[in-house]
Amino acid sequence: MSKSSSPIFRRLTLILLLAVPIVAGLSWWARGRLAATEDLVQARAAYEREDWEQSAEWARRRLKATRDDEEAFRFLARSLIRTGRDDAGAAIYKRLGVPAMQAEDLCVLGQSLLRSGKRDAAREVLEGSLALDPDHDEARFELTRLYLNFDRQEDARHSAVRLARRPGWESRAEAILGTILLEQNDPAAAADTWLRALSRPRPTVHAEGTPTPIVPATELARALLRAGRPVEAIGPLREAMSESRRPEIAWLLSRADLQRKDFGAFRIDLKQTGTFRDEHPILPEPSPYVGTAACSPCHADRVRTQWASRHAQTFTRPRDFSKVPVPDRPVHDPADASVIHAFHRDDQGRIHQETRAGGKIFKAVVQYAFGSGDRAMTLVGREPNGQARELRLSDYPRRTGEGRDSPRVPRWDRTSGHPVVPPKPDEYLGQSLNADDLRRCMLCHVTDPKSIAEETGPCAADRAIGCERCHGPGGNHLLAVEGKLQAIDPAIARPSMATGPEIVQLCSGCHSPRGREVLRDDPLAIRFQGTTLTWSRCYTESDGAMDCLTCHDPHRNASTSEEYYEARCLECHSRSLAPSDIPRHRPRRRSLRDVPTRTVCPVNPSTGCLGCHMPAVPGVVPHSTFTDHFIRVHKEESGS
Repeated sequence: MSKSSSPIFRRLTLILLLAVPIVAGLSWWARGRLAATEDLVQARAAYEREDWEQSAEWARRRLKATRDDEEAFRFLARSLIRTGRDDAGAAIYKRLGVPAMQAEDLCVLGQSLLRSGKRDAAREVLEGSLALDPDHDEARFELTRLYLNFDRQEDARHSAVRLARRPGWESRAEAILGTILLEQNDPAAAADTWLRALSRPRPTVHAEGTPTPIVPATELARALLRAGRPVEAIGPLREAMSESRRPEIAWLLSRADLQRKDFGAFRIDLKQTGTFRDEHPILPEPSPYVGTAACSPCHADRVRTQWASRHAQTFTRPRDFSKVPVPDRPVHDPADASVIHAFHRDDQGRIHQETRAGGKIFKAVVQYAFGSGDRAMTLVGREPNGQARELRLSDYPRRTGEGRDSPRVPRWDRTSGHPVVPPKPDEYLGQSLNADDLRRCMLCHVTDPKSIAEETGPCAADRAIGCERCHGPGGNHLLAVEGKLQAIDPAIARPSMATGPEIVQLCSGCHSPRGREVLRDDPLAIRFQGTTLTWSRCYTESDGAMDCLTCHDPHRNASTSEEYYEARCLECHSRSLAPSDIPRHRPRRRSLRDVPTRTVCPVNPSTGCLGCHMPAVPGVVPHSTFTDHFIRVHKEESGS
């Protein structure tokens, strides 16, 4: 029998014939899998070298071969967002779902949300990125900047300090730290931090959306001048001037000349500033603070008047605690009679509070008192562990007679904004405050919070809000007076030269919710006069002629006379005024007489303005009444 006809041979031949296509198929499949894997490797490599377009292309190739590859979807979504195609990238992330997202995905998604203005959502996403990877430097950088934007300076500082320890991110972190220090009125430390950042090599690689921060020469010069270091400021300014002859740079150079007492150079550089100062009348001078006492020799009457006003009495420190009333016997909590608050003064005049709640005793030593005492006075204390608290009881004085000058009697009640029933026993002592909370309180009650906190510097002697809170640091002004230059440039912020919107902006630094939106139907809006006034037609149709100073002198207490305010209303809303009364040449700061359109009240054209249009509203803050500065027809008051 021949070999070819053997049964064994025939079976081997059949197996071989069947195996060839199988092997070929397996080889084709393996080559495809290897090619697809190579696509993913290429996508990752392109992404790491920041070639976003190429990374997206490799990811697409991978998905053509394997349509359910999460890694390919991630690279595609990341690359799309990196190249500004936010909607397409977000759609992929929505398909993937949050559990499949990594720290890098949350970082780029956070950047996308920032670009679309969704800051709160961006913060949560970036915090989620760092929760997955605390060393994701780009996410930390973006979150640090966002914290600063939210005025969460302590969170920003802690985050920036950590970022500064990461190789390649030192200068970016120090640029942010310098900004924080300058906002906290520590210009010397800010300048040193920025100079250190600028001395470092610029990073060679940075992610899209996080460019190497370069501290502008003007900002560095401002910090140096505020620290009283004019010689160091000249170099950066001269270099900036060689690149761009902007009036602002010449103005800063003139301030460096002034601080060096080179009055001749001051006159020369001042000529190059043009109308810069006149166009920015409320811009604070880049200058050291000098304190209100330094203003007295030339402005004695004005200082005396201002020091007697409630603006100068909105803050009390321990050395003046003899003026702060405290209950002379234990007080039951307004919400729970079983909770007892007791106060006492020690031999050094310090005020102590003890609160018995939930079977425990909570203690605090009063550190500051906020409020002039006209409407209320709220105490801030520290527990033995250092935790600051806004204490639960505030003094809402009542008068024994008519008028604000009549004697006052303390009346203790729940501090405005505190819950009726605290969720935890320790909160019967008061609400916890972090460093930013306390700083924000200080900003509206003193000239320079840093001076108060550290008890150093000339502003530490100010009575709460002093001259430099509105006029800015006065060091340059004193030098201008010394050089007899005040006639050509007094070197001080001059609100009297500002426009209406600029004045409202200045006052709104305190008389507004400070970065928080307030709605027109919110009862608490009445507390923020700088905001509610801008809702009024009287303001919007005055074309800048009406502002806070139309009715109020910031150096004195607000008048309590209805006739005074009605006279202000009738300056516009009166038949006695004609278009011929309007001056032909209008100064920068406009008068009410500049307003061409006047409406005379059809109900009562000569009196009763406030009752209908600016009524006093009680109860928004306990035991207090606020005048509504949203000027409009109040139907319930007018009866119409």
